[in-house]
Amino acid sequence: MKNGAGPTVLVRTDMDALPVEEQTGLPYASTAVTKNDKGDDVHVMHACGHDAHMSMFVGWRGRWPS
Repeated sequence: MKNGAGPTVLVRTDMDALPVEEQTGLPYASTAVTKNDKGDDVHVMHACGHDAHMSMFVGWRGRWPS
């Protein structure tokens, strides 16, 4: 990476899924199934604050000067 004059700002965010079966009953509930490290089928859903992290990142990037 190259940087121009002035300080460098590093921003990090991530997104993943947790091995949890969603039981909300909502029409958009996760139905995704994957295999864990043991080879067992496990349900996965996005059940943590990463949605907020990604939203804040997108908002921050929209306001940061080019």
